[in-house]
This record gives sequence, structure tokens and C-alpha cells, in this order.
Amino acid sequence: PGMPLRGWDLLIPPEVLKVVARDTQLLLALLVTSMFWLLGGIVQQSVNAFGKTQLGLDDARTSVLSAMLGVGIPIGCVIGGLLSKGRINPRVVTAGASGLVFCLLLMALRGGPQQHLLGFIGSIPVLVLMGVSTGMFIVPVQVSVQVLPPPDEKGRMIALMNQCNWIGIVIGAGIFKLTLLILNNTNQPRNTMFIVAALIMLPIALFYRPEERRLSDT
Repeated sequence: PGMPLRGWDLLIPPEVLKVVARDTQLLLALLVTSMFWLLGGIVQQSVNAFGKTQLGLDDARTSVLSAMLGVGIPIGCVIGGLLSKGRINPRVVTAGASGLVFCLLLMALRGGPQQHLLGFIGSIPVLVLMGVSTGMFIVPVQVSVQVLPPPDEKGRMIALMNQCNWIGIVIGAGIFKLTLLILNNTNQPRNTMFIVAALIMLPIALFYRPEERRLSDT
């Protein structure tokens, strides 16, 4: 309580930056969580735009599509936790990231009069599976951010993660608006947005492999 408030405490304290600079795994986990929230902002808005504009759904049925992500995410979190079994498991992360890319590409498939192969009914199970993949992917990554820092820096590291996440959300909103403008000018269907999201997620699915370790060792 008696510690002075320094100017940089309102941004990112240098002590926290030093911790991140020394630990590549921690740095990557922070970047990936930020990218995840960037992607989340794009996907959520894309589902709404796709449902209302491309499929011509009313608010109620568009909300059903959005809710399917929420149905799948807690299931994926439970599955990810069970498969991890008290450790940071890179295979769970890869499976979740790969599932996300696969589902995004399915949502981008064209066909039929509305230029969407799956339609309303077909999109429901794909969005649930996307939510499951999301939960599986993000749980081990967030655990990494919580357990990798030294004990006296854990609280500030979670605060830094929240800062990075908000940066990702803001950038994601900008990407969505820019992509939407391009789609309008080129007369492309809204589900093209899912291709953009898949391309953002693809490098993570291909290259991000957190170091496997038991939580008791951290």
C-alpha cells in the first residue's frame, strides 16, 4: 500500500518487460493470447454479419448462430483441461488451433443461392465445433501465462495479458472494418471473412508449440 505510483506503472513496468524478455515461452504465450482475442473479435462480428446480411436471418436466428460458439467453448475448456492432466500440453493447443482453422474454412465454403454451402442448419454444428476447438486451444495458453512468471510477478503478468488482449481486440475490430469495406467494394459474400480469420490462425496452428511441462515443475 505504501509503494509510490510511478508513471510507467500506468503502462508496462520495466520489471515486467524484463521477465518477458528472459522467457521466450512466456512472450509467445502473451502474443498468442492477443492474437486469439483479435481473432475472436473478427469471428463474432463475422457470424453476425454473415447471418443477417448473407443468409438474411432475423435477429433471433442470427443470435442462435452466435450462441453456438458459446455452447462449444465451455465443452472445449473441459476437454482441454482433462487432456492436459496437470501439465501444459502442446498437442492440445495444436488440436484446438487446427480445429479452429478447419471450422473457419468450412464456414467460408460457397454454394447455393446464398453463396454459402452449409446454410443456417449446417452452420450450427460447425460453430459448436469451432467453440470446442476454441476452448481446447486457449486453456493451455492462458495457463502458461499464469504459471510461467516468477511468483512475485504473476499478478502483473496477468495484467499485462489483459492489456495485450485489449490491443488484440482493437486491432481485430480494425481488421474487420477494413475487410468489410473491401468485401462491399468487390461484391463478395460475408462468409469470405472466415477465410481472413483462418489465415490469421493458420501460422499459430502450424508453428506455435508451447513447451510441455508439468504444472508442479513451474
